[in-house]
Amino acid sequence: MTFLTTPYAHIFAKNRYGVDKFIGDNGAECPAGIELENGGGDKTAFSHLEARTMLDDIMIGVNLGPDEQDQEPFNRVSDATLAVLLDTGNYKFDYRKASPMIWGNPESINGKPIENFAIGPPQTTFPFSYLVFEDPYGTALPNYKTIGLLPLSEVVANAHCGENNEDKEYCDHKSFYNPKNLDSYGASDVFDYMVFIIPYMTCPSGKGAMRGLSDCYDYTCDGYSSVNFDVNGKSVKCTKESDPGYEYDDYSVLCVDPERFCRTVKLFDMKFKKNPFITNVEHLSNTDQGPGSDIAPDGVYDPSSFGPEPTPTEGSNDGISGIWKKYKLYIIIGAAVIVVIIFVIIIAVCCRKSKKSSHNKKGNKHKNHHKRRHSSSDYDGDKV
Repeated sequence: MTFLTTPYAHIFAKNRYGVDKFIGDNGAECPAGIELENGGGDKTAFSHLEARTMLDDIMIGVNLGPDEQDQEPFNRVSDATLAVLLDTGNYKFDYRKASPMIWGNPESINGKPIENFAIGPPQTTFPFSYLVFEDPYGTALPNYKTIGLLPLSEVVANAHCGENNEDKEYCDHKSFYNPKNLDSYGASDVFDYMVFIIPYMTCPSGKGAMRGLSDCYDYTCDGYSSVNFDVNGKSVKCTKESDPGYEYDDYSVLCVDPERFCRTVKLFDMKFKKNPFITNVEHLSNTDQGPGSDIAPDGVYDPSSFGPEPTPTEGSNDGISGIWKKYKLYIIIGAAVIVVIIFVIIIAVCCRKSKKSSHNKKGNKHKNHHKRRHSSSDYDGDKV
């Protein structure tokens, strides 16, 4: 593996993978960065980004389509592309024209980095539905906006190991490419022999793709707690607890995780609103995180485009624990101030009672010494 560890490439990697450095199996360390492609021959290797980890970026060695003019392309200008160009020192960008990369994006899952995604074997580290062997009903790519076809693959028994070196890369590193000893492996070294769905159609805005079906369907997200689909006139509701399969006469619907689906389609349909090189940037949050580093022309950063944070949705990480994490110091200080105020009030009340009691004793002595009779007219002013 060869990584670009220049400044913006390093920021990209920290935000995406959640680590400052990579540690290999042999204990070797290097700063976190963007991996360069090592496959595809002389015209592709080391001049493109690694397709295994950046599948939907426009700078990988093979463009995956779709090619139709009226469809959103699968490969897009992402923050990985911006990082590489920014590190040349020759560019500034209106990042609002670029898009988040979905493949391996922490915000597309649950907001947390995917452990070892950058350097681990795909079969053991990639999320569910990324690879075909894990999801035999897979027709939708993990962005839930692209429908695809089964990829080309090779039978492991036919691998030409030790013969004409045709599959030398695979044979020499089989423990990485096929640690589960599956019967088949991908046919392309550019994609590190992964068996994944090849995209051929992108769903329009407002429609999404579901596992097991070969079309795009209207959907409505209810926060992250549920998502409703209109499948051929029938309403299908997926929740965290719902049965993952719905059987109908002519097809089966396999439910999605509503949080993962709704996070992902929102990311897919958006352009960057924030500078993607702000440390710990959150693109699904509407909180203003500032202008960030000087990468854009004047006027691109617009603080008025951000608003108050919406009420956290069920299933998100921004509930009570998120509020405590954000405002812990202020809550502690506020609680301490309240305790001090209560303590002062108690002391003041006790002192006042003590003085009043002393005053009453003196008053009683004075009254007993000067007793007199009162007529009812003495109290006319106190009538209610």
